[in-house]
Amino acid sequence: MPTPVELPPGLDQFLETREFAMVTIGSDNGTVLVVKAPKADIESCRGQVGFLIRHELFETPYCPVLRLLIQIKDQPDSHLIFEMFTNPADPLQLAEFEDLLSQTHLRMLFFDEHHEYRLAKKVSQCHHEDRTKLAPEARRLLLRINPKDLDFDRAKRVVVEENPIALKG
Repeated sequence: MPTPVELPPGLDQFLETREFAMVTIGSDNGTVLVVKAPKADIESCRGQVGFLIRHELFETPYCPVLRLLIQIKDQPDSHLIFEMFTNPADPLQLAEFEDLLSQTHLRMLFFDEHHEYRLAKKVSQCHHEDRTKLAPEARRLLLRINPKDLDFDRAKRVVVEENPIALKG
């Protein structure tokens, strides 16, 4: 059994109504991804499994949107896919996203439906120069939008509707 890790109270409440989720939390060693999934799905991620990681930036009239997609190739015919959205207008969210972009390995902590810690993974993240340009470009796009018109939730809905998840491999 893994060493016990507890979720912060606010995060515990946030995850309560979600079967699957992926969010960031700060740690003494930088930003970590917290992943919530059913125990059976977490168990399928043990051992050597493939990961595809993609960082994206979308421009909308309401707010730029950063999206992180992680596909876990845990089964031959189906894969777990997690997505996380970042609001570049939120300094804490953007700082955590930038920290993720700078890491050579993403650290992932998996929690089950009862919010019990089940697994930790350290996943290699290939270095792509384009990835380091995402946050500065998001800041630039943010400057084009009148602050009174900013609406991240609306922007995220547009991104989800117009850009379905499509990872390969």
